[in-house]
Amino acid sequence: TEEQLAAVRRAVNRAHAPVRRAADDSTAGYNAFDAQSQLWVVATLYDTAVTVYEKVHGALDDDTADRIYREYARIGTALQLPAELWPADRPAFARYWDESLRNLEPDAAALRVAHELLHPVSGPFLMRLSMPLVRLVTAGLLPEHLRAGFGLPWKARHQRSFDGTIRLLAAAYPRLPEKIRHWPKNYYLGRLGPGEPGPGK
Repeated sequence: TEEQLAAVRRAVNRAHAPVRRAADDSTAGYNAFDAQSQLWVVATLYDTAVTVYEKVHGALDDDTADRIYREYARIGTALQLPAELWPADRPAFARYWDESLRNLEPDAAALRVAHELLHPVSGPFLMRLSMPLVRLVTAGLLPEHLRAGFGLPWKARHQRSFDGTIRLLAAAYPRLPEKIRHWPKNYYLGRLGPGEPGPGK
């Protein structure tokens, strides 16, 4: 709902406010309000969501895919992305995405953050227990050159494990009761404020 989008926007603004470059140095640090960085963040959210959905549920038809793409434009503006920067349609997005991936190369900071995320030394026990699976799926969803760039091992056995995991998810997840499948989404939407959560997978 519009109320939930507004709540997200306020929360993101609060989180991003201290993440800025020094005013007298345009090259130092990271600015959370940088429009191209915001575009990249929303693009990764969109591409990952569609990629995982299609691996589990099968390919989207064009009308549904276009509707989802338009909805991510709304998410993007809630995350401060200027609306005019979101590629006009899915073919335009594909061109932006492919070019961005070709030019992407992890630097030392990205490698450090990735290692901390994928090899946590603290946090809930169940989360840490799940990390081998998280690392497998993360690596499996990355293009080959980025897997190598992040130093993520990938051999034939990893590919077999990834393919088997996706087959298991595709067989089991759609058969879970809707209440279980939608619980995380409904829980967090409920915390944002008024509005009934819409249908979804």
